Amino acid sequence: MSAEKLVVMRRPFPEPDRLKVQREVIAAVEGAPEFFLSRYDELPASFGGRFVNSDLFKLLFEVYAASKESRGRFNNVVHNASAALAARQFGRLAAGPAPTGRGVVYFLTGAPGSGKTTFVQRGGPGDLALPGDCRLLYEGQLAEGEAALEKAAQAVSVGEAAIFVMHRSAERCLLNTLRRFDEIGRGSSVEAIARIMGFLPAGLAKIRDRFGSDVSLTILDWRDGRRPVKLEGWRRLKALESEGDCEAIKARLLRLAQAERQAGRLSLAGLNQALGLSPPTGGLETDQAPGEAPEQTWAPASSPGPGATPCRRPPTRAEWLQAGLELGRRLEADEAARKALALRLF
Repeated sequence: MSAEKLVVMRRPFPEPDRLKVQREVIAAVEGAPEFFLSRYDELPASFGGRFVNSDLFKLLFEVYAASKESRGRFNNVVHNASAALAARQFGRLAAGPAPTGRGVVYFLTGAPGSGKTTFVQRGGPGDLALPGDCRLLYEGQLAEGEAALEKAAQAVSVGEAAIFVMHRSAERCLLNTLRRFDEIGRGSSVEAIARIMGFLPAGLAKIRDRFGSDVSLTILDWRDGRRPVKLEGWRRLKALESEGDCEAIKARLLRLAQAERQAGRLSLAGLNQALGLSPPTGGLETDQAPGEAPEQTWAPASSPGPGATPCRRPPTRAEWLQAGLELGRRLEADEAARKALALRLF
């Protein structure tokens, strides 16, 4: 039986170049979604397609991935197309047969800038970077909408579901996305951070109320970066309310963005994208073929040094979490290592 036709929601961009890119990218994706899904499976950073991440799908669009400037200009433009592909990939993996021992669907969520992708990609490409019991790892928001409940239902229907939340202060998330925009061109708006962080506790509560113990919860609390804490169980859900509601978070982040600009630490382009305004064109050309991926710049982590013993088996869940916590501590103390990893990822 053929898959249901993929339909991508259009957005009303006022700029002609962004509308053109959206139209061409969506036409390509709706016309041949399987082409993009197969290309995604080939990306080293997707771990054979098992790491489902809409931002990683964006790298399949050359018009977006061509440069830092194009990522800044077209990040929001290609978002709906990449999110639709990620949803299709999730359903495809959740419905298909899983290898023996890989019965758990992992969800990794949190606000933009909380460190989700860094946590996953720390070990380089290959199955050994994902836990041994992991069927697939979906990185995305679970704060709002029926889509989150639908994904949880799909996961529970084929086995176990485990949710992991990256929890940082709202201010740190914003500063991280501003820095990321400056380094690679992909930022995030204050509105997006505030909505996801403010509505996430309620969104997760809906999943808990519907599925109970069939879905587990682990919070990786990074508010003190030097001493991250692992909080396990639904009884720890209230820890996610520490940053306040959506409007309170938004007000604080707007003040912070303005302060960063006034102090000379934030460019006008960076401020505008944080405020949700259109990024600059920067003389960009938009005639690249939307379905052709550029040469990938993502590189694996360096190989073990002399005398090191490489991992010969997938890590357990506990080992996977512990390795991520240890990486976070190192990156908090080593700015050069953090920047090198950020540039390597996207």
